[in-house]
Amino acid sequence: MDLRTMGAKLDAGMYKDRFAFQADFRLMISNAKLYNAAGSYAHNEAIALETFFEKRQCRAFCVFREWLNMVSSCRMGNNQQDTRGRR
Repeated sequence: MDLRTMGAKLDAGMYKDRFAFQADFRLMISNAKLYNAAGSYAHNEAIALETFFEKRQCRAFCVFREWLNMVSSCRMGNNQQDTRGRR
């Protein structure tokens, strides 16, 4: 797996969801680390790209979690107001 192949698959709409894209990305990183000597340019760049990708994934998850908490809080607030208005 390589970035060019992943780009072609993305352009062709071959990824059904983000999990399929993530699997290919992780395969590419794994291969780069496995088949290139530790400390080599390719190995180090694979680690840097992996770190960047994981931070972005974590940030996206944290933003989603905050949004979900906000929506839940709003719903709970609306339910409380509705209950009070009915009494």
